[in-house]
Formats: sequence, C-alpha cells, structure tokens
Amino acid sequence: LGMTGRKDKPLSVSDYQYMLSNPLYYGVFRYKGEMYEGTHEPIITKKLFDRCQEVMRLRGKHKEKQTTKFIFRGLMKCGECGRMITAELQKGHVYYRCTKRLTNCDQKYVREEELAAQIKSFIQKVSLSDDWTNRIIEQLEKDRNASLHASLSQQQNQELKIKEIDGKVSKLIDIYLEGTITLEEYQQKKEYFINEKRELQESMKDFAAGSNSWFEPARDFVTSLNRAEYAVKEGNLESQKEFLEKIGSNFI
Repeated sequence: LGMTGRKDKPLSVSDYQYMLSNPLYYGVFRYKGEMYEGTHEPIITKKLFDRCQEVMRLRGKHKEKQTTKFIFRGLMKCGECGRMITAELQKGHVYYRCTKRLTNCDQKYVREEELAAQIKSFIQKVSLSDDWTNRIIEQLEKDRNASLHASLSQQQNQELKIKEIDGKVSKLIDIYLEGTITLEEYQQKKEYFINEKRELQESMKDFAAGSNSWFEPARDFVTSLNRAEYAVKEGNLESQKEFLEKIGSNFI
C-alpha cells in the first residue's frame, strides 16, 4: 500500500525489486547517505535481504555461453591400443572414441548413452539397496558391540595380570631385603617383571585401538555402495563417475 497508493493495483516487477533492495525492510534506513537503525519491526531478516541481493546480482550478470561437458573423457583407455578415450560433440550428441594417437586402432565411436548404459550395468552389480544396506549396517553394529564387549573383557583380564605383576615385584623387594636372594637375582627377576608389565600395557593399548577401528571404514564402504544405487536411479553420470574412481582404476 505504501508503494502503490492503491489497494486494487497489483505490485509490478519494479515494485518487488524496490522492496528487495530497500534496507528499510530489514529494520534500517538511509538518510543523506548515512545509515540509521529504525524503530519499526523488521519485515525480513538481514540474512534473507543479503541473499536476495546475491540472487539479483547473479541474475543480472551476463550469462556465459554453456560449453559441453564430457563427463567420462579421460577416465578410460582403449581396450585395443591402450590410448586414452576422448569425446566430442556431433549433431547434438556426445560421442566417445579412442584418440588413436600414433597407432592404427580399429575401434569406432560410441555414444554417451550407450557408454552410460554399460557403466550403469556395471555399477548395479555392486550397488546396494536401502534394505540390504540397513541389514548389513545392523549386523556390523552387532559385531562392533560384540568386539567391544570382548575388548572390555580382555582389558580387564590384562589389568588383573598387571596388578599381579605389581604384587610380585613388591614381594620380590621384600625377599631381597630379607637377604634370601642376591642383588643380581633380584635385578634379573625385577627386569623380567617390568618387561612383562610393559608388554601387557602396550597390548592393552593396541587391543583397544584395534577393536573398533574397522567399523567406520566398513560402514563407509557399505553406504558408498548404497549411494551408487541412487546415482544409478537418478541417472547422475557425475556421481557414477566418482563411484567408479573410488572402487577401481585403469578402466578399459
């Protein structure tokens, strides 16, 4: 109403542009080039106002000419001569072919749709559905919990052994002070106990570190196979390429 002056007149594009570029709507105003805080209730947030400015700026920019993106170029090598596979645009279609650099190769062109179908078929062989992904992760979690339980039991057992060694060392000192054994015997036996204790302590650290270290990599691997399933369903060629690069190399 404040801009149009009439209730029945719809807002024009310029009216909306004015609203989206006027800081008054997020609670401030300019007067003679200086910014002041308003006492009125803001209509929008400063964050939303800034976002609007960015969108209008991008829409107002000159759009650069779109160039064809060859997603699979440089990914594979020719199965006949071993040269890299390149791509080019012909009559609105993307074709992949061997570069045939410094060699006589009989391989012909293949359209991107056909190549994508081959890749889709390959990925489907190793991808996982949501159901199977959930089942496997559930089993992995059970195995992890069992591993942690076994680890805890093992650590408790080793802690008891360490306490036993401490007790043996204490008794060894008493025996030596009583004069029952020589200094050399005392030192040799004490060294044996200390080394045994150190090995147990290091074993506890290694066991604690290794008992759960496998879980995250295993879960990440399974979820990556599940993401591949979605990449295939959605027809996202870039995601499919990324998946291929993760699970293999030297593509032919």
